[in-house]
Amino acid sequence: MTPFITGGAGFLLAVLWLGLMFDIQALRHHGRELPEDALASIAGYYHRVTTTARPMNRLVAAVMLATVGAITAQIVRGDRPRWVGWVSVVLAGAAILLAARRTVPAAVRLGARTDPSKHQSELAKSIGRDHVFCAAAIVAVLASSCRSPDGQSPAHARNRSNGRASGGRIGTFLLARRGSDVARAVGE
Repeated sequence: MTPFITGGAGFLLAVLWLGLMFDIQALRHHGRELPEDALASIAGYYHRVTTTARPMNRLVAAVMLATVGAITAQIVRGDRPRWVGWVSVVLAGAAILLAARRTVPAAVRLGARTDPSKHQSELAKSIGRDHVFCAAAIVAVLASSCRSPDGQSPAHARNRSNGRASGGRIGTFLLARRGSDVARAVGE
């Protein structure tokens, strides 16, 4: 299940990153109304991704559901410690619920540009804050899915299972190099 969780969370993080590239314009302006050019840029982006991109915008919702489904399957199968799965499902679920109940409706409304400029600025800032929270939650899901069942990084677990020290290929190369230096020194 880990590849599905990692793939889904990675995709969602990429989508959030794209949104944050526009949101940064709003997050820089604390307590002020946004300039028209920033509002136009942000609103134009959200209009494209929420309205004119149909049916492709449904892909994000499908990946959200698939990711939560993969985390749930991981819990049921016992592939990881249960607490890791439950923390992951709570983090992903919180981000997804926030997106479904507040962020996406706000983005659709901002993209329509029917509200006064001050309200559009508030919507843009709210979307930006939501995206920061969601990105942090998804990064935490990714971090937990990139750990082996015993809490070690996958490379460390792989090296340990091969009977090698935790250095991977580079460590093996350095040990071999050092060994040849020792052999030359002894042979001289």
